[in-house]
Amino acid sequence: MPYFQINRKMLLMKIHYFLGIGGYAPFSPFLTTISKQRGYSAFIVGLIFMLQPIPGMLIRPIIGAVTDKYKCRRSVFILSSIITFVLVCLLSIIPGTTSKEEMNDLDVIKSPLFWLFFTTIALINTDGTVKSVLEDTICMDLLGKDKNNYGKQRLWGSIGWSLFAIISGVCVDWYSTGLEHKNYAPGYVIALICFLLDIYVVFKLKV
Repeated sequence: MPYFQINRKMLLMKIHYFLGIGGYAPFSPFLTTISKQRGYSAFIVGLIFMLQPIPGMLIRPIIGAVTDKYKCRRSVFILSSIITFVLVCLLSIIPGTTSKEEMNDLDVIKSPLFWLFFTTIALINTDGTVKSVLEDTICMDLLGKDKNNYGKQRLWGSIGWSLFAIISGVCVDWYSTGLEHKNYAPGYVIALICFLLDIYVVFKLKV
């Protein structure tokens, strides 16, 4: 009779995918809405999300080369997990505009608050790119000859994303009852809890 077995060697990797990817679900899909709620025009929002992937594209091969050469995958992986937590903390406390009307594009570009918001989003994306390079490399290394089981590990990221998206969505709707705009504070709290727990898991990973 078949029975349920747990691969202890890969358990922490599964938990990392669950928390590390799931932690993005409560806020990442809503960043365009959050940007619009700050009074930014469609042009400015489009500009933000057109430019923010570029640093990640540039740093991806660099990080791969550096960590391969200096054998520092674990250190960089831990650091990137901590940076994710710090950046999401920062994103959650950056104040929005006090104006309820859409801001003039030129005034937006001149605003230090806008550049803080844009830079934080760009760094979150860049750091996420670094993490994805390292987590997949580490996962494949841990799997050894069983690399065909990679999908069974990565699946837990999709489960985490789906679960936390539903939970945070319900919490944000409840918390925003009666408000003109959605208040994403519960989503940030759930994301930060996930990333904080993920830091602990990453520390425990044997690379």
